[in-house]
Amino acid sequence: MKEQFIHYIKNTQERLLKNLSPFKRSLYNNIDWEFPVIAIVGERGIGKTTMMLQRIKDTSQGVYFSCDNIQITAIGIFNVINELYEEHNEKVFYIDEIHKYKNWEQEIKNITDSFPDTQLILSGSSAINIIHSSYDLSRRVLLYKMHVLSLKEFLLFKYDISLPSLSLKEIIENHKEISYQNAMNIKTAHFKEYLNEYCYFFRTKVKEKESFYLLLENIIKKVIYEDVSKQYNLQTKNISALEKILFLLANIAPSEMTYNNIAKKVQLDTKTVDFYITILEEVGLVNVLKKYDTITNNLLKEKKIFLSNTNLMQMFRNQFSESKNTGLFREVFFISAIKRTNHFVSIHSKQDFIINIHEKKYIFEIGGKNKKIRNKAKNTFIVSDDIKISEGDKIPLWLFGCIE
Repeated sequence: MKEQFIHYIKNTQERLLKNLSPFKRSLYNNIDWEFPVIAIVGERGIGKTTMMLQRIKDTSQGVYFSCDNIQITAIGIFNVINELYEEHNEKVFYIDEIHKYKNWEQEIKNITDSFPDTQLILSGSSAINIIHSSYDLSRRVLLYKMHVLSLKEFLLFKYDISLPSLSLKEIIENHKEISYQNAMNIKTAHFKEYLNEYCYFFRTKVKEKESFYLLLENIIKKVIYEDVSKQYNLQTKNISALEKILFLLANIAPSEMTYNNIAKKVQLDTKTVDFYITILEEVGLVNVLKKYDTITNNLLKEKKIFLSNTNLMQMFRNQFSESKNTGLFREVFFISAIKRTNHFVSIHSKQDFIINIHEKKYIFEIGGKNKKIRNKAKNTFIVSDDIKISEGDKIPLWLFGCIE
């Protein structure tokens, strides 16, 4: 391998470090950075590369390179690391976009076998390969899921406003006290700003909102036409159906988000739609919830599909529609927040959602400040986006933006 290429890798790293954001995602402090092989997965544009570079800067050690570089692909990860290890005494390697490298699982195994005193930190923008492959490397790889920015992270970065990190259990048990103590830090305009345009970390680097939506559109197209197309060998004519499904999810009422209804609107059979939605869920663009039967206490086959975050909804609406669905915005935000936890959320047969927390079931109805529930069951809460402080069993929606 030419020494010139090693210099290229290190010069690229130095250039990236110079323009590095000082803001750290909350996940940064939760990672066991001493583990031999770490994998950080999540959507494109949420800050995985930045986090890896921040770690290099903080520790003053490690070499970064990305597998979307054609020279890396041509030379091979093993050969690059072998050169850096033998000739430059490097032992910590940050490998970005690992899912783009063919047979990466075997290569990583070979590296850990051949260089047992090295450390590898991997990232994958597409959750498809890396999560599925982690089963083969389950004893070697410590896997972390990175989510989009939380409301808490956004307020800290943009306005230097600090909110507490909360668990869902803490919100349920102490929402009155917590909301009262922090209500002065919550402004409706800030919350709307987050919902519309600040779920993705790269938004912090873009001045104009319109430019952000264009970049987000490009990211979605790359996920669909590059990541998904390559993994599932889908033809372009079939791939376009994925975009149609995403557009529908941004513009139809929650009651219409069934597989049968979507299949009719995109003119495909339900089996194909089921397959496509599974793909979209695996790449982090949608959340799929099953319906819960409160009589039999069983999950039903019926499912509902939601976009994974409110920025996606706003992007599709800006491009194709002027329709507004405040209720859907609320629900997408709530689901996105709950998905940060290990708790299972499903569709309730009468209210909106039911969540199992330590073998105890809690029911949530999402709405405005005037929302009411008649004959309310035990452990039922209304989640409202029009209040700052809890009122009885009514919890402010913004409070769920503190879940981490």
